[in-house]
Amino acid sequence: MATTQNVDQEVSSRGASWRQIVRHIRKDSTAFFGMVITAVACSIAIFATVDANLATLTFGQFENYALANVLPVLQNPVRTPPPTELDPFLPPAFAEEGTWAHPLGTDSLGRDYFSRIVYGSRISIGVGIIATTLGLVAGIAFGAVGGYYGGYIDDALMRFMETVRSIPGLVIIIVFTMFVSGGNPDIRYAIVGMAIVTAPTFARIIRSRVLSVRELDYVDAARAAGVRDRNIIYRHILPNSFAPVLVYSTLHVSYTILAVATLSYLGYGAQAPTPDWGAMLNVAQSQIHSHPWLSLWPGLSIFFTITGLNLFGDGIQDALNPKIRK
Repeated sequence: MATTQNVDQEVSSRGASWRQIVRHIRKDSTAFFGMVITAVACSIAIFATVDANLATLTFGQFENYALANVLPVLQNPVRTPPPTELDPFLPPAFAEEGTWAHPLGTDSLGRDYFSRIVYGSRISIGVGIIATTLGLVAGIAFGAVGGYYGGYIDDALMRFMETVRSIPGLVIIIVFTMFVSGGNPDIRYAIVGMAIVTAPTFARIIRSRVLSVRELDYVDAARAAGVRDRNIIYRHILPNSFAPVLVYSTLHVSYTILAVATLSYLGYGAQAPTPDWGAMLNVAQSQIHSHPWLSLWPGLSIFFTITGLNLFGDGIQDALNPKIRK
């Protein structure tokens, strides 16, 4: 009976299969809507990343065929038009003086705003995913080791994690970025700073799961069979502890995107002329009364992306909840 009970616990801890998760999300209109928004946003970010680096990815063979150069609506988001083509503060296409050559208008330098929104997604979304992934990996490592071995190892790791967690995240990121960069902020240092801030929460979540899973019979059987601790953690404990981490990582990407936008807005993220939604809001704040669309489009981009990720994450959380899952 005890063995059967522990097997049931193992199966329950694995949660739903990917097929069950997709089936649940398709039935949940809110979660499905969030998944569509997330898929669209990620597709745009992938396109912008690949297109902006097309020359590098193809060893310079297709540099002249980048869509940012071929399609007028996707002008190079960094290039400043020459004086003969300069048309600053052009309103969106639906306005009286707008044109579909610039569907979202132009900025103070005459750059197409639509292309800057599109190519800004690779910074906001890409950095959010990368920083969350780095924090996830670090948090899993600390939490799994501490939870499995316990004792002074667990105490030392968790006290360190709690110390980091007790300091406001933005303070850590800004101080780390300025210290490592020598006073020259860069988005790469901000990514590492966000990963440091993210790791403690992931460590606490994975540790709580490891503490319960490590006591099950199949883990004791693996130890008795002489399986190494490293293999027990990777092959038996982590796969049965990953469900809550998966849910939180999906939800946390939205927080990281907002943090990226905040850092760029404050001047500690992406630097000009790199397109970034937060940096675009920073530049547009002085024109919010005379040219409100300059603030509207990056603000809506951040809002819809975060909303989609949160709805999608909630759908995954419901799909993994055995009380809700059918």
